[in-house]
Amino acid sequence: RSLVDRVLSSSSLDAQQDLYRRELRPTLLGERLLAAVSHPAVMTLLGVPGPQRELVAAAPGGFPGFLRRCLDHVMSVALLRDNYFWNVYLTGRYRRDSCPEYLTRAGFAALKAGHVDNVRCVTATVTECLRRDREGFDAFVLLDHMDWLTDAPHALGAEWSSIFAAARPGAGAIFRSGGTDAGFLPGAVSRRLLFEPERARILHARDRVGTYGSFHIARLAPAA
Repeated sequence: RSLVDRVLSSSSLDAQQDLYRRELRPTLLGERLLAAVSHPAVMTLLGVPGPQRELVAAAPGGFPGFLRRCLDHVMSVALLRDNYFWNVYLTGRYRRDSCPEYLTRAGFAALKAGHVDNVRCVTATVTECLRRDREGFDAFVLLDHMDWLTDAPHALGAEWSSIFAAARPGAGAIFRSGGTDAGFLPGAVSRRLLFEPERARILHARDRVGTYGSFHIARLAPAA
């Protein structure tokens, strides 16, 4: 705990990386601990489903290698104390000067002033939600949930059929994966996605969460 607190108190990125490399990394990323964390039961408790574990395990070095690369990246991309994703993981709380935009005073005031009315909560699968909608969408932020469907290709195909049907002209999509590429997508889906790999690569390198193997940006092409 004291070592983590010292990392969180680092005044510069160089100081943070030096402390991480010399003291924290050898302690935190030892073979025995990584083997324990990589156990399927632990991964399940952390919310990592079986299909996603398989995607990660297929990467070079398996799960231990993946975890090492993740933390090496996180420690190099920003000060941990200013990285509100990892700050809340390690301390259990946000700070006023390190929190999501909607929790800042200005952001929360904007929500209360009317922006919250733009939010609609739906309890359904993505496919069910899109089939109910009649207005269409310009953008789809899909996070990493497709990793959960890699062992259910019919469900994945049905979801993308609904996405294409609900997409307005020029609509775009972003998504990430525990895997190193988007090879889990059905061929019929990939052929209708116009990927922007260079832009995605640049933005992925700035990712402060650091726990995903790939990030993707694509435009949805109309059916031929």
